[in-house]
Amino acid sequence: MIGLLAFLAGPTQAAPVSFDDLGPPISISVEDWKQLARSAGERLRGWKLSRLPKAFANDVAPRVVFLSVSTGATARVVYARGQGVAEAIDRAAAQLEPRPDGWRWLKVDVVQTAKPPPGPAAFDPSVEGTVTEKGALLPEQLSARGIADAAPKIVFRSSAVFLSDAGLYPVFRGHRHAAPITQADAHAAVNASAAYLRRAVGADGRLLYAYDPVRGVTTDSYSLARHAGSVLPLLELKEGKPDAESLAAVRRALAWLVRRAQACPRGEGLCLVDGGTVSTGANALAVIALARTLRLSPDPALNETMKRLGQWLLDAQTPLGDFHHKVESTGGNVRPFRSPFYSGQALLALVELHLADRDPRWLDAADRALTFLRDGRDRKLNRAALLHDHWLLQGLDALQRVRPRPENVAYALRLADAIVSGQNDAPTDPQDWKGGWGRPPRSVPAATRSIGLCSAYRLARDFEAREHAPRIRASLERALSFQLQTQFGPESAMYLKDPQRVVGAFRRSLDVWEVRTDYQQHNLAGLLCWLRNR
Repeated sequence: MIGLLAFLAGPTQAAPVSFDDLGPPISISVEDWKQLARSAGERLRGWKLSRLPKAFANDVAPRVVFLSVSTGATARVVYARGQGVAEAIDRAAAQLEPRPDGWRWLKVDVVQTAKPPPGPAAFDPSVEGTVTEKGALLPEQLSARGIADAAPKIVFRSSAVFLSDAGLYPVFRGHRHAAPITQADAHAAVNASAAYLRRAVGADGRLLYAYDPVRGVTTDSYSLARHAGSVLPLLELKEGKPDAESLAAVRRALAWLVRRAQACPRGEGLCLVDGGTVSTGANALAVIALARTLRLSPDPALNETMKRLGQWLLDAQTPLGDFHHKVESTGGNVRPFRSPFYSGQALLALVELHLADRDPRWLDAADRALTFLRDGRDRKLNRAALLHDHWLLQGLDALQRVRPRPENVAYALRLADAIVSGQNDAPTDPQDWKGGWGRPPRSVPAATRSIGLCSAYRLARDFEAREHAPRIRASLERALSFQLQTQFGPESAMYLKDPQRVVGAFRRSLDVWEVRTDYQQHNLAGLLCWLRNR
């Protein structure tokens, strides 16, 4: 028997709540869970609890129910025990003042199991709530308060449903249940994340790069390469015709970046210096951003800057077609550092330069780079050893459209096969891990692979390899469904100090709530590519 009384740390909890001897888990339909939320919402308006679905109406077993409510600010959370779900909801609702106009956000959690943990702190705080002498907390509260390492006496699991003016849906691990990606879902996710990204570009053009929503603070880490890359999706909004606010944000960000360009340690180009080194990746991403911006709004001065930044890519290319990835800004010594992505970024930047001014030297350099990667680096590697390089696949796609070669399509299909083969799809995987990569899966690894898969899908579709397209597309859509689970909705943001600041932003993972601009970049890029190529 669980002999623990739990108290909510706050004035709204009316009486001790026992987690002893709860009834067996309730297994009912999604529609019944939704009706439960509607009924709870009516009760919170001050109305009598309406008739519940049969599975709940006939329930008289001991139950504990949590109600989380919000008008858009940090949620108020109350909980109560009753003989049956209906009585527990009624008792929990009695702790909140009636709101005839309703709460903006409502989440109902019905506790399904409660037991002592197998050892000190031996529980999963992303799905298990805790009961201590100070009270009971939902998993989302633990994450939002950064106290996931607590040592509870009891851990519990609940089933949850969320209700707002935007919809009603079951919740697991603080996010909506995964579902096949739809056009409406993708558009909504894009709009919400793009809004966060626009807000992250300051008046001076510097990005609010990383934000910790648990502590409510920004962090000092920064990267010129990620600065340049972060604004790229804003240029792809509305099928490549972004709104004035998005384009203005991009221009501010690029102006801030360009002001940091200086003469390269060798050659005639301009270089972006970060931490005493020139990064080929930073120059390449700046070139890509400038090229795409100039296609929308020509500017002779920026065009010259773009070409001088591109000149460094030629100067950093070796006779074999490879690139030096980092060079000391003073003296020009080559560092041994190698990035998995800089060569692919440089390849794409060179094709973008060619598209901007039709100078064949850019395309020739891109061709040499791809030949090195395809034949020099990767030809003898087995599938498991191939890099999951989304920039390379984008560069392959872009180059194939101006200088087509069948061997490049075959190479792209090899890379896509490596990505698809590594995707989580085991029967034993947690339900919300499927479609991701890694254990546990994270937001950006899935997002970058979805970008690469979208490029490979375009190549298969357009260059006589259509028999490969369905498998690639299916993997892409599974990835996107996973990614949407890592986007802050009100169902998780409501427990934070400043929910409005992060609603719509993609976070690091299912259970790590850090937000960065490059998380928005990659997730947006995959969604936008899918929308353009449906």
